[in-house]
Amino acid sequence: MLKEWREKYPKDKFEIISVASTSPEEKVREMVKEKDMNWIQLLNEEKINQQYHVKWYPTMFVINTKGDFAYISPTMLDMGIEKIKTAIDESIAAMN
Repeated sequence: MLKEWREKYPKDKFEIISVASTSPEEKVREMVKEKDMNWIQLLNEEKINQQYHVKWYPTMFVINTKGDFAYISPTMLDMGIEKIKTAIDESIAAMN
């Protein structure tokens, strides 16, 4: 899904940042290479979990260019892909 979004949306208007906060670095590097995750990767950034109040994995945020949250997955069960895509589309459209 993330790879599809990386290909679909223009790089100057959409960025993906993955945060691995507790995984061993070697495992993360293996997965990034294996899955061809060609976007920004942050390793062992526990402070990000604290700052953004991450309580489960995966947690997804859509943050627009103004720094406003356009989407936050409020519970582990609400990983509504359509909601995320709508938030991304609306954020990109607002940039035009």
